[in-house]
Amino acid sequence: MSTAATTGFCRVTVVAPDSRIDVALPEDIAVADVYPELLRLT
Repeated sequence: MSTAATTGFCRVTVVAPDSRIDVALPEDIAVADVYPELLRLT
C-alpha cells in the first residue's frame, strides 16, 4: 500500500536538447503561466 502526502506541489521534468531539470510547481497554477520562467531555466 502506498500513501502520498499532499504538499500542494506537482513534480515536473523539463527536457531540453542539452539539459534536463526537475522542478516542483504549485498545483493551483497552470504550467502555461510559468512556461516562460521554465524556458529560462533550461
